Amino acid sequence: MLSRSWIRKAEQGAFEDRAAFQLQDGSLYRYDYTREAGRIWAYCANLMVRSKWLGVTDKEPEIVTKIRQARDPYAAIEPFRPNNPERAFVDPIILLQDAPETNEDAL
Repeated sequence: MLSRSWIRKAEQGAFEDRAAFQLQDGSLYRYDYTREAGRIWAYCANLMVRSKWLGVTDKEPEIVTKIRQARDPYAAIEPFRPNNPERAFVDPIILLQDAPETNEDAL
């Protein structure tokens, strides 16, 4: 039979290399940075191109929804921002600028 401490250590080991941010309800949202950074970049690029030319947008990735539900959305999206936003192809901060839940008045 597995002991409770062994299970706790296994859970901690599984999540120790994963990034996380706190949601408004106090829970932690954990994610794989490499995979989610690619999804955010692809979503932003598609959003810029497809909405401008075709008027169509893709379904929002779960990580973007969770970032908008974060206790501090700007801190949650900061790891995904480029080092030099002026030279970047896309900056994910645009995803928060028009979202009503991240509006300065709502916070």
